[in-house]
Amino acid sequence: MIRDIQVLRALAIMLVIYAHLGFLFTWSSKWYQQTAPFINGWTGVDLFFVISGFVISRELLAIKQSNSTTLFTNFAVPFWLKRAFRILPSAWFWATFGMIAAFAPTIFVGAGTVFNDFFQWLTILLQLGNVYYASCIPACGASDSVFYTVYWSLGLEEQFYLVLPIVIWYASRKQLIVVLSVLIAVQFFIHRPQVPLNSLWYFRSDGLAWGVLIAIANTYPERLFLTSKLMSNFPARACVFTMLVILLVGMPSTGLPMATGLVAAMGAALVYLGSKDRNYFSVGPVLSPVLEWIGGRSFGIYLIHLPAFGLTHWILSSEHTGITIYKDKHTLLFVGVAFCITCCLSEANYQLLEKPFRRYGRKWATEVQATP
Repeated sequence: MIRDIQVLRALAIMLVIYAHLGFLFTWSSKWYQQTAPFINGWTGVDLFFVISGFVISRELLAIKQSNSTTLFTNFAVPFWLKRAFRILPSAWFWATFGMIAAFAPTIFVGAGTVFNDFFQWLTILLQLGNVYYASCIPACGASDSVFYTVYWSLGLEEQFYLVLPIVIWYASRKQLIVVLSVLIAVQFFIHRPQVPLNSLWYFRSDGLAWGVLIAIANTYPERLFLTSKLMSNFPARACVFTMLVILLVGMPSTGLPMATGLVAAMGAALVYLGSKDRNYFSVGPVLSPVLEWIGGRSFGIYLIHLPAFGLTHWILSSEHTGITIYKDKHTLLFVGVAFCITCCLSEANYQLLEKPFRRYGRKWATEVQATP
């Protein structure tokens, strides 16, 4: 585990949660309306893409280098097994939870309707959530589940990882770099705004490609000064990190046609620095473990925070609290309740679903790799 990557995962999930706070507040929050135009929380997803591309391809490149004589099936099948057992149990569980929640919409506010949820649920099981949302542009039905809005990114990642082992196995290092560079370049200048949405929003794979390039770059001797002289100085490190984060979250507000491509590039710069495993993003003995815990549970948090928001609405409904009108002064109350629910459920998901199934996936993958 690279600690800096865990910190970046924590940053990414906090940005995503910030982007979704509009679903949490039952009133028109003034501070959120004032800050949201400048803090584009959806950029956390692109940061996740770069992280995933780096972590996964780093593993694949190492396996190919150490087992160059093995069969393709012994290379790809174990990888696919580990990815399936890493992603699918939690994703399918919470997707199914979202569909069941539609039978109790007063408790799980935002769960949608049973009919619409069932169709979305099927697309999620098939890892086609991004295709579903792209097909119903400019907007999906008003009765669709809010809980399912995060699953499009999982679909895109899984589609990418179905293809990635094939490309890495059959392409040379130079050919792989060319393919990835073309994939980034083709998307870089395409205008992909969040508002108004277009179908390409759900297929932005440039972050994933950047992650693979970073993994490749780390196989070469290090030459860039950013990871030596400059980053060895804490004030300089803090300035670089702050500047990159500001550019990451603020770039879409510039309105530049290539803003989404630049977001992926800023995420790539952060992940490149984090990939060096030198604690560049350490923030002290107290806060760093907290961020690493959040990063380690970020997948569960990603799936769970929206259902937690819906449950928060029910817990803090007027029939339970006696409060008929909520205002900005209640922000901490809503955030606190949602935070507690999200953390508790995410830890339970990590201990009961993620860890056991990951162990089983690794065990099965090892058996497949050992098969002649």
